[in-house]
Amino acid sequence: MKIKLLAAATTLLIPGCLLSQVDQRPVPEKWLHDGKLSTTEFNFSIKAPTPDSTWTYAALPKSEGVSATAFFATTLADVKYVVLSFDKGGDVDSVRSKQFVDGMTRSLPKDWTITGTTFDSSDVPLRNSMRFRATMRMPNNSTIFMHGYVVPGKRIYMLVHYSTEMSEPLDFREFVGTFALLKPDPPDPSSTTNSLILLASIAGAIFDWWYMRKGGRKPVRNDYLGLLVVVLLVVALLVFYGYRGADAGKMGAMTANLLVLVFGVWELSRWIIRRKYPRPSTKPLYETINRR
Repeated sequence: MKIKLLAAATTLLIPGCLLSQVDQRPVPEKWLHDGKLSTTEFNFSIKAPTPDSTWTYAALPKSEGVSATAFFATTLADVKYVVLSFDKGGDVDSVRSKQFVDGMTRSLPKDWTITGTTFDSSDVPLRNSMRFRATMRMPNNSTIFMHGYVVPGKRIYMLVHYSTEMSEPLDFREFVGTFALLKPDPPDPSSTTNSLILLASIAGAIFDWWYMRKGGRKPVRNDYLGLLVVVLLVVALLVFYGYRGADAGKMGAMTANLLVLVFGVWELSRWIIRRKYPRPSTKPLYETINRR
């Protein structure tokens, strides 16, 4: 659920927020706590932009199979901030930003145009978020800027503000900075798997050092050639994704995961060697350590 979901979001948000085409109602009192909107049903909390802000919400029409609920914080000065919560989750991939722009273009009124968008990785409000800005030109030549943040996870959240200012308003950024999940998302299974592979590989490397120290079979030329082939495949994969424009954060995570995988493959091959060429006369490792 990547940029396609965000494209659906803009299809919902622009008519709903700019043109007031959604039926908003006050949020339940149980969601309001000490100046914060806090809802266990949607697993987030966020501080109101001003003490006089009022909160409303609306279930948005389903778009491209995606359901979402929008929360509106409106100040007495009629400044409106929006928090959008999707019923589905995933990560954010800026490679597909064109789909995001296409979603906005389909939702705009006639004679409105998108004249520019920017996408950046961000640690605000949470790690692995994405920050964006879209420029919309209206028929009377006036311009509206859509500032926003996307938070990936089990649910995807989008925080949005429309402004006549090109620079992101400081009040909006402060508002975004108060966003928090009530319950952290469970750990990524792939991350847990990589950690187990890394620990097993480190243990394997220690035993392999002891095995070779006691005369075990050392790697030969073909072993190193096999390792070189795997490394070249990893480099080719990284170059491919880099050429397609994958963002730096994802490239870094992918590189780390692939290096762990290469380490694991190497130690697996060494384990096979140790099984094939055992050293039965070698004393256990713990005895060797105790004698020292």
